[in-house]
Amino acid sequence: MTFFSSHFRRLSSARDCITYSASGHTIHRTSDASSIRVPEALPYTAVTYIMCRIRKLPFSTVLDYCIVYIPLGQAIGRWGNFFNQEAFGTTTTLPWGMTSTKISSYLAANCPDLDPSMPVHPTFLYESLCTITIFLLLVILVRPNSTHRFETTSVYMVLYGVARFFIESLRTDSLYLGSSNIRASQLLSLILVFAGLIIILVSHLKDWERLELPENAFVKREEKSSKK
Repeated sequence: MTFFSSHFRRLSSARDCITYSASGHTIHRTSDASSIRVPEALPYTAVTYIMCRIRKLPFSTVLDYCIVYIPLGQAIGRWGNFFNQEAFGTTTTLPWGMTSTKISSYLAANCPDLDPSMPVHPTFLYESLCTITIFLLLVILVRPNSTHRFETTSVYMVLYGVARFFIESLRTDSLYLGSSNIRASQLLSLILVFAGLIIILVSHLKDWERLELPENAFVKREEKSSKK
């Protein structure tokens, strides 16, 4: 998922199908292994921080500048789910539902409460549309008008967390925490939302004004030497 969750790495795998019936909420597990993922984005963030320290650049400004391209990459990457016929949702009667032999076979094998002949929610498309919208909002409205450190990054965390939380509720292959009914991605989405809101609040209360990049931030070493 996310900047965080979309780059998670599986420690153990489980493919769960979640369906709804008149009697309530039923989970069918096709594997006994529980599954969680570790955010692989953290090492990349650490490397970015180290490079900013080496180049004497304000980490918050670099992060706020670069973060807007994460949802763009997510929007494009989600189409890989379409070509692989994976990460789809529960069955639907909506006109944009999708189906294929692979999807029907998966539903028949793993989701006994779902009709394998019916189309499913194209959750990859939902997330792709949401993330491209987030990208446009960040580029056009948020980043140009941001006045505080980590503000753009935090807005991304909130928007993506909210979008992913609701989209994940439609998925048939969610990863759960141990034997509980808690979806890992939804829990992490909530963490993203609350963390983003807290950072925005602290940034404004502490008056962490946005730092500008040095004028020579992207000047090559040769050019710097010639100016001396």
